[in-house]
Amino acid sequence: VEPEIDHNDVVHHMLLYHCPSFVKEPYDKPCYKGDKGDACFGVVASWAVGGGAYELPENTGIPIGGVGNDTFYRLEIHYNNPQKKEGIKDSSGLRLHYTDQLRQYDVGILTTGVFPVSEMQYGIPPKATQFKSYGICNVSLFSQLVNPIPDLQVFSVLLHTHLAGRKVRVGHFRKGNQIDFMGVSENYNFDMQEIVNLGSIKTIKPDDEIIVECTYNTADRTKTTLMGLSTTDEMCLAFLFYYPAINITSCTSRPNTSLLSNTAHQIAEYQSLIKTLPQVQYISDAS
Repeated sequence: VEPEIDHNDVVHHMLLYHCPSFVKEPYDKPCYKGDKGDACFGVVASWAVGGGAYELPENTGIPIGGVGNDTFYRLEIHYNNPQKKEGIKDSSGLRLHYTDQLRQYDVGILTTGVFPVSEMQYGIPPKATQFKSYGICNVSLFSQLVNPIPDLQVFSVLLHTHLAGRKVRVGHFRKGNQIDFMGVSENYNFDMQEIVNLGSIKTIKPDDEIIVECTYNTADRTKTTLMGLSTTDEMCLAFLFYYPAINITSCTSRPNTSLLSNTAHQIAEYQSLIKTLPQVQYISDAS
C-alpha cells in the first residue's frame, strides 16, 4: 500500500474501506451525511501523516475481487487546513500493489480504542498535562457475530490520536491480567504516524481483552476537547493487522458519561471518575 499525496500540508489521513453488499451505487460526497456509503467501515488500507509505503508479510494478503466479494469501496480522506488556503485541488490516494497468486492467510484490520462519534459527551478538560482515556475491546463479544472465534495472529499496528495525544498504549489482557502490549508509543508524534511491524506474532484468544490507553496534554487549551472527527477534536484508536481475517471490523467502547452528575469536577477527580465508569462497547461486522 503506497500513498500518493498531492498536498502534504493539508492531507491528514486516508482510509480505504470495503462496503457491505447493500451498497450498490457509487457516490462522491462528504462522509457522514447519511449516504448508504457511510456504512462502509471494513478497513482495507490506511495512511496517516508521516507514514510511507507498507508491505504485508509474504504469507498474507488482503483479498479483493472474485465472485461474491465486495463491489464498492469507500476512500475517505481527512483534510486539515488551519491556514484556510483557498483553491486547493487534491487528487491524493492510495496505490495498491497486488498479486494473482493467492497467499496463505487473508488479513483483517481491526479498529480498537475509543468509539470516535457518540451522543454521549466525553471531553478532555483544558489545562491538563496528562489526561488519560481508555477504550476496551472484549473479544468474547465477537461470538455474537462470528462463531467459532479463531485465535487472531496480530503482526502490525497503527496508533492514532490527534494534536493533543502524547502517549498510546495497547494492553493485551487475559483472565483479568495483562500479559503483553500490542503496541506502545511513549512519545507519540502526530507528524509520524506509521504502521509498525511488531517483530513477532501476538496471539489474541477468544476470551481476551484489548485496552487502548491514550494520554493527552491540553495545557495550552482553554476549552474542553471533544472526542470526534475534527483534527482539533481527539481520537484514541489502534488499528490491529491480523490473520486469519474474520467478519469483525471494529471493537471499541466509550465510558457511560450519562452516569456522571453535572457537578463540576477537578481534573484529577474527573479522570478518576471516567476510569471507573462502565464502558459501553460497540462491535461491528462487515455486513
